[in-house]
This record gives sequence, C-alpha cells and structure tokens, in this order.
Amino acid sequence: MIRRICFSLLLASAASFGAQSSGFYGNINVSRGIHLGDKFQNFAGTEIGSVVGDTVYYVDNGREGKKKFDFIHTKSSDFQYGVRFSALVGYEKSWNKILSARGAVGYQNVVLDAYAASIPGFALGDMTQVPFSTSKISRHWLSVPVDVKFTAPLSQNGVYLAVGPKLSFLLATQYTDSITTTTIDLAGRTPGVNLSLGLRLGAEFAVGTLGYFFIEAGYHHGLTNLAVIAPATTGEGEAALLGIGFRSNFSRSSTGGR
Repeated sequence: MIRRICFSLLLASAASFGAQSSGFYGNINVSRGIHLGDKFQNFAGTEIGSVVGDTVYYVDNGREGKKKFDFIHTKSSDFQYGVRFSALVGYEKSWNKILSARGAVGYQNVVLDAYAASIPGFALGDMTQVPFSTSKISRHWLSVPVDVKFTAPLSQNGVYLAVGPKLSFLLATQYTDSITTTTIDLAGRTPGVNLSLGLRLGAEFAVGTLGYFFIEAGYHHGLTNLAVIAPATTGEGEAALLGIGFRSNFSRSSTGGR
C-alpha cells in the first residue's frame, strides 16, 4: 500500500509540474584525465611506451622495440594528464518532468606531459636541474556524448543524474619532444574511436521563461585501449571537475512547465 501511494505521488508530481521543456543547449567543461592500466611513459630520447612486468615495450619514431627494465640505467618519466577544456552543443528531449535524453557534439583537446630531470650538483649543494625528458602528447577529439537523464523536480528547478556512453573520434594526435625538437605523428598508433561510459550529477535553475542554467560534475570510464604498443593496456578515465551550460526552452507545456 505504501509503495502504491509513493508511486502515485511521484506520478502526480510529474503531472502537476507539466512536461520538462525540451531545447538546445551548450556547455563548457573542465576535466582531468586518469590513467587506467599500464602507465604510459617517456624513456630515454624519444622512446614512448609502457613497462609490462620487467620489460619495456616502446616505440621510437615508428620503430618498435623492447628491453629489460633496469632501475639504474633506464631513465623514464610518466605522462601526466593536464587540465583539459571541452565545449559541446546539443539537444535535450524531454518526455515528462523526470525523464529526458540528450545528445551533443563537441571538441576536446587532451594533453599529456612528461618531465624528468637530474641534479648533477646535488652533493655540492647545487640544485640546478638538467632535464632529460620534456615531452608532450596532444590528442584532438570530436566527442559525441549521449545520455539518459533523470530529474528530481524542485519547484522551478531540479537536480539530476545523467548516465550514458561517449564516443570520441580522433582528429589528430602527435608527440613532441622539446629537447630533441622531434615531432612524431601518432595517428597510426592511436585508435580512431574511443568509447567511454559516464555518469554525471547536476543541478539546473530556471532563468525566467528563457530556459535553464545548469552546473554538473561526474566521471567517464574509458573502455578503449590507447596504448601505442602491445602488450601494454592503457585506458583513460576522465574526472569531469566542472561543467556549466545553458539549455533553451524549445517547447513548454500548457501547464507552464518548470
């Protein structure tokens, strides 16, 4: 009986507020990548790859190789994700106050940096660093996120949970080493499509009859192996630190919508 009453109240709430407005939206996001699986590293010179077990699997300007990892003689530095920015435009279709779906297309530039240096004069008190690894990998993606959105209405506003996949299509990627001034195209060693599954939590606030301002954060879990050489397995997670945007009112119900 209690379950029936709660379910009836939920339906009545959705009906009383009217249909959530559908509309076009745009947003910008600030996020940071997270390594999944084997670390992606820069070794001596322009060698990039991963350590699997006690073996280094690397690519050096298109040439593949492997060698035993030696903690004394093998110099390496991990590629670290920097803060990334992305911009999206899309459309949200609402069926009622609670349930909607949205899809978008946008651009994202992912940058990974590797830096390492020695301090030859440390014993003499000289802390001058001599870099032996200063490199960068840049990836340019066309992103297409699609998700289902569940909203809990709060008067004219609401809080929501959105879940769904994101397909990212590779536009270009390259490796740059500033010490040797070497630039290498990595498009042939990077998957053309990167699939991830994401979850986002957010809140939206009515802006008169114009639409809704929203703010959200979440996480995307990468499902594609982005390692440049087998047998390494390197995935990419993405912590969406902050996303802000605005959705227009394309349609409103006769009862006034939210």
